[in-house]
Amino acid sequence: NKIVNERDIPKGFESMTLDQKASFLQGMYTANGCVVKGHRVSYKTTSPSLALHLIDILGEYFDIDSNITINKPKLVEFNNGKYICAESYDVCINKIEDIVKFAENINFYYSYKKEELEQLIISKTPFVRSIENNGIRKLYDFTEPLVHWGIVEGRIAHNCAEEPLPAGGS
Repeated sequence: NKIVNERDIPKGFESMTLDQKASFLQGMYTANGCVVKGHRVSYKTTSPSLALHLIDILGEYFDIDSNITINKPKLVEFNNGKYICAESYDVCINKIEDIVKFAENINFYYSYKKEELEQLIISKTPFVRSIENNGIRKLYDFTEPLVHWGIVEGRIAHNCAEEPLPAGGS
């Protein structure tokens, strides 16, 4: 019988497929994870080894960068009395690119948490704040099949790498 602060990822995790690992983590985050509105995705545990292992797993299998915030023990007042809350650890996913990877690969099971995650992504996504007129410029697009460059208005220009892509392609 392990006590709560000694919990860790089960040994069988390593032999799971990537989809099974993602599903397992989705269950963990749905149970003990949250979206800190406007800031990050967070997973709370009282187990320091679980927090460290989770950071390794997120990085190794899903290329998600995360860090730990340590919450010291403190006296907290609830409706039914005052209790000492044990030291806990938050595994935090802070950067927008990592939050998007989390949404694409792991996510939450519950709809309301998925919606909170969607709102977080929208709030953290960079957007155009202003557009300034920079004048009109001539633009030349050409292809030179042998040497892949040419002289346009006295300047050396290389072939453009434009290519037709399917809808939504980048």
